[in-house]
Amino acid sequence: MKTELIIPVIAGKVHLGCLPEERKKSQKIETQIKIRFSKPPLVCKNDSLKNTPCYAEMAECLEKVFKKKHYATIEHLGMESFESLRKYLKKFSNTKGAEFFLNINKVKPPVKAIKKGSHFSVTDTL
Repeated sequence: MKTELIIPVIAGKVHLGCLPEERKKSQKIETQIKIRFSKPPLVCKNDSLKNTPCYAEMAECLEKVFKKKHYATIEHLGMESFESLRKYLKKFSNTKGAEFFLNINKVKPPVKAIKKGSHFSVTDTL
């Protein structure tokens, strides 16, 4: 049996862009998280929050990365976000061996031809 936790959108604002002028104003980004557990986590049976990742704490991890600095590329922002969340998730025994997926969407890049944002994704096993 496979189980998966999906948080479809954690929204935030980041100073992101190729040019310094673009980075002056924060831009909306959306982050998607998926955790595919190697076996159903204990929380499925015991309904206890103490040994499972907290949505609010994951959002907090991302917010810290978003505020840390100005980013020139979505790739760098994505990797810093991924590493921050990976460190957080590794604290929980139920995430060992889980597949962790993170997607960052720059909602409105300043390129007229791009209509649905730009995405960068990372996947790895915890």
